[in-house]
Amino acid sequence: HPAEERLVPFSVVPDPVPLPELLAIALMQRPELAERRVAIRQAFLELSAAKVLPFSPNVIVGLSAGSFGGGSNIVTTEPRFGSFSSREDIDVVAYWTAQNMGVGNVALIRLAASHTRSAKLEQLEVLNRVRSEVAHAFVRKQTFYDKMLLAEKAMPVGVRALALDFQRVKGGVGLPIELLDSFRLTNQARFDYLDAIVGYNQAQLDLYVALGQPPADVLARPVPTTGVRPSTIDKK
Repeated sequence: HPAEERLVPFSVVPDPVPLPELLAIALMQRPELAERRVAIRQAFLELSAAKVLPFSPNVIVGLSAGSFGGGSNIVTTEPRFGSFSSREDIDVVAYWTAQNMGVGNVALIRLAASHTRSAKLEQLEVLNRVRSEVAHAFVRKQTFYDKMLLAEKAMPVGVRALALDFQRVKGGVGLPIELLDSFRLTNQARFDYLDAIVGYNQAQLDLYVALGQPPADVLARPVPTTGVRPSTIDKK
């Protein structure tokens, strides 16, 4: 059962927000684009590491410490081992590596550069897909909004025509078939209005998802002074 008694337009994304601003919001909110940005940064880091690898040494540091002492097996008046004292040793080794006399390093640099270009192309592909989804949902929202306006204007006209045809039939001037046809048109206008509201609400949700489900403060805008009045159509 529906929670509300009447179906009303539900504006998740305010209508005053223009398409360029919506695209900018999607670029900041969509997780796919954030993932692509991280992948590009990772590819650049790999490229930088491949370039500096021949010039960066590998360093090995070793530290040993302990106590050392000695004694004699001839002199028995003293302990066999004695004269202990501490000793610390530090060893540092640094070496450079050139893979295949530098040819292998050039290949690593080219491979990292290729990964960087691939990451940029993948980001462009995701960016175009996000733009297309936002633009498509925005157009659908505007289309159903216009349909709501037209259906809202058509409903009073149909109701008035139905009343006039009913008076004509009662007065013996009109035919019953005219009243039935007017009733059919009025009922169709009501269904068109209902379908427009449903389509508008669905397009609003699609647009909100296409934007990456941004927080409310990002979409906050002043309430418009004109718009579609709540529908009087019962959802039952």
